[in-house]
Amino acid sequence: MFEQYKKNDPAELEKQRQSWLKMRKGGKLAFVLYRGVILWGGTMFLIFGCMNAYVSRHNFERLWAMLGINAVIWFVGGLVWGLWVWNGCERRFGLRR
Repeated sequence: MFEQYKKNDPAELEKQRQSWLKMRKGGKLAFVLYRGVILWGGTMFLIFGCMNAYVSRHNFERLWAMLGINAVIWFVGGLVWGLWVWNGCERRFGLRR
């Protein structure tokens, strides 16, 4: 199932490295904000926001409080995730300064 991650094929690794170099040109801040906060954090916020809306049904005060808490949690989570992925790719491809 996870064979694609276990491969040490030099051609595949170079392909991934070139892809990372293209992404890297945008900068760390843009990567973390777009891929981390907007894509990952935003997706998690939507998923958990829908779950909170379902659970809170008619208690709108609780719903707004939970959405506010979720917004903060997934914003910070997105920052952490984005930095983690950035640093992992930098380390993987030997680009760390």
